[in-house]
Amino acid sequence: MTKEFKKLLIIISIILFFFYCFLLINHNGILLFWGDGADQYIQFVSNSYDMMRLGEFSLWNSTMGLGANMFTMFFTVLGSPSFYLMLLAPNKEYLVYFIAIIDVIRFLIISILAYFWISKLIINEKARITVSIVFTFSGWILFWMHMPHFMDMFIYLALILYCLENIFEDKKKILFSLSIAGLGVLSIYQLYMMSWFILFYMLCRYFMKYGKFDKKIFLPLLRKTLLFYLLGIGIGMIVILPSIFILLSTNRIDSSGFNLFSIISLNDILRTITSMISPVSNDYDYNLYFGAISNGIGDGNTIYNYTTILFPLLLGQLIHIKFKGKKVLLISTVIMYSLLLFRFSYFIINGNLSIRWTFFFVVINCMLLAFVLENQNQWNKKTLIINAFIVISMILGLTILSRSIDLISIQNRLIQKYVIPFLILISCLYVVSLIKFKRLFYFVLIVEILFCLFVRMFNGDHWIIDEGKSIDYYHSKIFYHDVINEIKSKETANSFYRLEIDSRDNLGYNLPLANNYKGFSFYVSVYNYYTAPLYENRLGNQWYNGYQPSKYLLKSLLGNKYLIQSKDTEIPYGYHEINNSNESNYIEFENSIDMGLGYATNKLISYEDVKDKSIFEQDMAMLQGIIVDDVNATSSYTMPNAVDFDSVNKVFKPLVDFEGQYYIDYSLDDPQTTCRYEMYYEGNQFDELTNYEVGYQAIVLDKPYNDVFAYCTSNNNPNHYSNINIYSIDNQDVDELYNNWNNQDKFEDVVYKGDEITAKIKITSSNKMVMTNIPYDPGWKVKVDGKYTPIKVVNFGLIGFELNEGMHDVQMTFIPQGLYVGGFITIVSLGILVFIVVKKK
Repeated sequence: MTKEFKKLLIIISIILFFFYCFLLINHNGILLFWGDGADQYIQFVSNSYDMMRLGEFSLWNSTMGLGANMFTMFFTVLGSPSFYLMLLAPNKEYLVYFIAIIDVIRFLIISILAYFWISKLIINEKARITVSIVFTFSGWILFWMHMPHFMDMFIYLALILYCLENIFEDKKKILFSLSIAGLGVLSIYQLYMMSWFILFYMLCRYFMKYGKFDKKIFLPLLRKTLLFYLLGIGIGMIVILPSIFILLSTNRIDSSGFNLFSIISLNDILRTITSMISPVSNDYDYNLYFGAISNGIGDGNTIYNYTTILFPLLLGQLIHIKFKGKKVLLISTVIMYSLLLFRFSYFIINGNLSIRWTFFFVVINCMLLAFVLENQNQWNKKTLIINAFIVISMILGLTILSRSIDLISIQNRLIQKYVIPFLILISCLYVVSLIKFKRLFYFVLIVEILFCLFVRMFNGDHWIIDEGKSIDYYHSKIFYHDVINEIKSKETANSFYRLEIDSRDNLGYNLPLANNYKGFSFYVSVYNYYTAPLYENRLGNQWYNGYQPSKYLLKSLLGNKYLIQSKDTEIPYGYHEINNSNESNYIEFENSIDMGLGYATNKLISYEDVKDKSIFEQDMAMLQGIIVDDVNATSSYTMPNAVDFDSVNKVFKPLVDFEGQYYIDYSLDDPQTTCRYEMYYEGNQFDELTNYEVGYQAIVLDKPYNDVFAYCTSNNNPNHYSNINIYSIDNQDVDELYNNWNNQDKFEDVVYKGDEITAKIKITSSNKMVMTNIPYDPGWKVKVDGKYTPIKVVNFGLIGFELNEGMHDVQMTFIPQGLYVGGFITIVSLGILVFIVVKKK
């Protein structure tokens, strides 16, 4: 181990020591960020932890909403190498403590690999150490600290850069293939973006090294790089191919209807430029000078381009220094930054308008910084001082501008009070350390990195900090659900049932996932997209499928057996209390109808008849028959009584002695409308309610109201009032629906084991269609009495199939689409790799 490498480890260790001490002192060693970090990541890890530790891993995950292909988890958790360190936790309640420890390990690994990479480019000690640290704590990685698998991606980035440099020397080709395979398993998103970067980087470095095109050098280099790149993809195909099939079924790759060659907005351009002098402070609006706009690129976030204030301070030195390949590197930089201007770049490189691909700029910035530091003997001190004056003037000027004309959020106005003085101070200290007190340089660098980390942590987890009771609250919300465990104890291990919990905040959306029970709510970015029309947000664009009690009839049809409700809240009709413990804030209820795995009927409704109807009408159709994509289906359905109403935002009079619910449907105009209700009795306002559900809401008028005023305003435009329709359903009609379901042919003796479901069903008359409560996925196969039978999509995304009269044994098995082909390619690719290794020896 060289002295230089030891110095790097000492500096990194100091940074990581204070980083972890900060967490220990302020948060008991817990690193959780508001938003996706708290609401999503830990729940995903918790689910995977249970499956691995309990030996219950399956390729179909029944806890992701109604169920989804487990390969969606490779986008988030299972492909992340550091996740497997989480399995060392004694139980899943300790996972939140492991995140920070593993982050320390990640930072350490990234810095070491970055050092190996940059050492292939330059020989100066200060440049190597500095750039390794800057790369490790760049704005890109600090932004993605709330999603740790992105930090794993940065490990692969550093490793791939190191391998690419070695390929020029005909070395590390095997390691390059394995790195590509690992990245593909981690995330095909990142593999796709990295592929473009590899092409760009290799072209840049080739011309930096050789200056001109020489096919005798270039073509063999291209062949080697491409061969071992494709070999790496082949090795990872057992995960990559099934993941590709999932991705192609989603809406994650799209052009969003923009003109490919349109230029980004002026606001985005300004945010891109100022990102070089704006440390990342939080997840959603980190730029300290120009606020995000809703229609900007990447939701207006532009790029996370901060690579310490040292980078803009030294840019001016490029005028004076000379090094091999300087012209090529500068041209490459200009080309890359030019790509930011056009929306087609985002779509081609990223697949949509997201800005995750801008890790490119971290690499380019670090390369520029490396060569500037390498050639410090060519610097002009006067230029350094002038450059510092310009940077400080920009920081001050932009701060004054942003505050005077209100360009930023209230939160960022507060952050500026701490960050801006620090940036000015640290800029001055850098100049002093570079000109006179050179031993001060590493101290200034450490201080800046620590400050950036503290700002990111403090603002990133302010939501949790503001809770006061944050950690205890978080743990109890996610992990301690005795009431759920009690329900589980009543069921056999392999029985099929769903339960729902009344949890209306962000933490609650992923409770089924975190606690491994079959529920309805979920974070929609990774659920089964074949069922997108069926979920409660259909026709809308919400990130979460939350608890929506108005859909209790539909959820009964989908097998909801248990309901866990907060005390003193409205209980849907048809549920009866089974436990009311004074020690719990929740009450358990059981549904009076248990649909289990599904049912069979000969009442088929054509999809064509309902596809353009409101969400409420579609649900009513599903409650009375099975919707199939068959124009010859002739069954009809009936709608509840429509309340006499003048179409939009008027007063209606509740029915006298009415026992039931009113349904206010606003889905045709805007499913995410905010609907409010004002209740009056004898001219005086009695009560007011605000709706948060999507599509429609049920309300029970259990007080002597004689007038109800309903008005629905669009979430996108508060001045726009949406059209609404109001229906009434009395409890006798609900009983009739329940009795109808009870009289249908239903599954019996259901045994559910993740990737396999077995059951019996007796069909009591001529051919019927069977509707299961399992979401459709091409990987599902159905055997009836030992023979495969074709499956169909019914009820907007569920599995259905036809059966004739008689008793039948049904077996459903799941193998992800592309798994066998991907596995074959993986085996062949590994064989080729082994052959190459053996031949080389």
